[in-house]
Amino acid sequence: MGYLGRAAWGCVVVLLAACGSSTGGTTNAGQSAGHPFACGSLQCDSATQYCSIVTGGVALPEGGSNTWYSCASFDGGKGCPGGSSATSPGQCGCYQSSSGEVTNTECVP
Repeated sequence: MGYLGRAAWGCVVVLLAACGSSTGGTTNAGQSAGHPFACGSLQCDSATQYCSIVTGGVALPEGGSNTWYSCASFDGGKGCPGGSSATSPGQCGCYQSSSGEVTNTECVP
């Protein structure tokens, strides 16, 4: 498994051990390699992550956007769970593109 940590001076330290590294179309674990895709200002990896968007809730005092983006690791299977489908990314629910990019948008009232 990989380890991601921060050194005392704020640099990101990544140690890889038994992780699938990408070499073209497949990883060394034999799984399909993903590709980066946009998630707000972030880049998620379509093979291991989905874009998680939380939007809505209490209005911000300055009137700015009340939306948060993060790249989250798939928990178990890859793709959208049944019954939570959206027809486009950013729409409430889960959307999976034809190229394998998964976006899950939670709309908070």
